Amino acid sequence: MEEENQAKRLFDLYEEYFFLSNLKLLELVDDFHKSLEDGLENHANRLKIDKYHSNYKPFKMLDSCVDRLPTGKEKGVYYAIDMGGTNLRCVRVNLLGNGQSETKFKKVKLSEMKVSSTGKVVNSNKISKVDQEVNIFDKTVSSETMFNSIAVFFNEFLDECGDLNDLTNDNNVGNLPLEVGFTFSFPIVQSKIASAKLVIWTKEIETGRLTDDPVEGKDIGDLLNLAFKRNGVPAQCKCVLNDTVGTLISAMYDLNINNYCDNNHSLKVNFPNNISENQPLIGIVVGTGVNACYLEPNSSNFGYKGVIINTECGDFYSTKLPITDCDYSMDWFSDNRGEQIFEKMISGTYLGEISRLLIINFLKNKTPEIFFQKNSLKTEHIAKIISHFNDNHQKYNQNHDLKSIENYLKETFSSNLDHNSTYIIAKISQMVLMRAASLVSAIIAAFFKRFNKPRNQITIAIDGSVWTKIPKFQKYVKDSLSSLIQESGYLGSIHFYESDDGSGRGAAILASTTVNTH
Repeated sequence: MEEENQAKRLFDLYEEYFFLSNLKLLELVDDFHKSLEDGLENHANRLKIDKYHSNYKPFKMLDSCVDRLPTGKEKGVYYAIDMGGTNLRCVRVNLLGNGQSETKFKKVKLSEMKVSSTGKVVNSNKISKVDQEVNIFDKTVSSETMFNSIAVFFNEFLDECGDLNDLTNDNNVGNLPLEVGFTFSFPIVQSKIASAKLVIWTKEIETGRLTDDPVEGKDIGDLLNLAFKRNGVPAQCKCVLNDTVGTLISAMYDLNINNYCDNNHSLKVNFPNNISENQPLIGIVVGTGVNACYLEPNSSNFGYKGVIINTECGDFYSTKLPITDCDYSMDWFSDNRGEQIFEKMISGTYLGEISRLLIINFLKNKTPEIFFQKNSLKTEHIAKIISHFNDNHQKYNQNHDLKSIENYLKETFSSNLDHNSTYIIAKISQMVLMRAASLVSAIIAAFFKRFNKPRNQITIAIDGSVWTKIPKFQKYVKDSLSSLIQESGYLGSIHFYESDDGSGRGAAILASTTVNTH
């Protein structure tokens, strides 16, 4: 009983940091919105020094250079390479028009993509493993070696699709290079649609940092095209984009609603007067990382070439963020200490680790031994636990059937936990997911403030493993957002459009809009 009381007292201390009140969330919405507006002003070189507040900082608000949106009428075969924080995916999209498409893809985990100490690609079974192997995201691997690996994998995909024997499609006659969009889910600064420099690695990737051939600061589009050339891949990078932009573009094509565009491609928009009510305005990815983009009503007034702004909101900071001792501890031992604090409270890379540290705080010497190992508890474990947890209340209450969770923990971690310890692990899983979901709802609510013109419906294109693979996370986001929106007085409907493989498909779709235009 004493252990249970101690756990209850500790829960009471953490409660306000994980079960966020509407008042707390609305304060964060205000700071998020201010960070967004200051980021726009900063891009236009109009941000005054005295306007900068120490309690929040402006977003990067990066230009996507996307000035042409898909109509849903595009046709032809296009390709994409999608590099996220977990997987590398190659995508072949046959656009059929009328918002219809056929998609093939192949993926490999980045952790399985190896190179030898001599820089030779060894992720393919065709290549012998002769030297010490390292992952392509290791700091000792050069940019040339990383992009050679990507090009080789893409070439294998083309071969499997049968496209190396016939380099023609409806939009590409005469054996021209195959047109590829490159989704690169890291902070990039773009000068044009196919040119983007990596600002900084995130998501624990460090490729090139201990070499004289780094990736950071280099043009990602150029690196890919050079790798194509070195490896004899008949392809050309037509556009570089962030995964959130790809997700938004994919939804636009699928919904087949941009009929206001001229010549099927050209964007002629007087936002928001001639954009239909179900036009997706926001693209969000909640997966290995967290980010959002949106259609900016006045992009040209702030010096943007494109109409879609990549916020890089994973770097959001406010003194009002509900940061705990476990968040600080996790950040201290991360590869990018002090950076992407907001992302570390939401993304799949970190949710399991936050939960692990909390479990140690609660269970102390009753903690399963394996949980003392860093990153031993993954987000997929949290998702499985929460799927069996039927506690829909935020208060501490152990009166639940936890047998299925006990069995799962025993099978997965060889642990024999009593009812009290099992409940604590389940409750912590709920706490961590609910906080992450509430913070995502605050992001969306801040965008609503930016649009400020009443609309009957707002459509949000969304993707990412945390969203797609954890149904209760979706429920938590929708419940929190509904409560926030009621507070704001918005009476319209909110539609979440799950853009299946949106980041990769979006890159291929965007490549189709660049044909003969850039």
